[in-house]
Amino acid sequence: MLLASSNAKDLKKILKARMERQAAILERPDPPYVWALLDENVLDDRIGGVEACRHSSATCSN
Repeated sequence: MLLASSNAKDLKKILKARMERQAAILERPDPPYVWALLDENVLDDRIGGVEACRHSSATCSN
């Protein structure tokens, strides 16, 4: 697995590349539109801290 054997510098490089690809897709003139149906229990599972939950909620609701 790439991430298991990578150091912090490699991970930053991988994350930067991923974020650039995501921005290229989501910020283009006609970005993809996704609908998702989630079970209510998904909203109760807290993964990460309060800030992580807040960020995820804000990102998903846009």
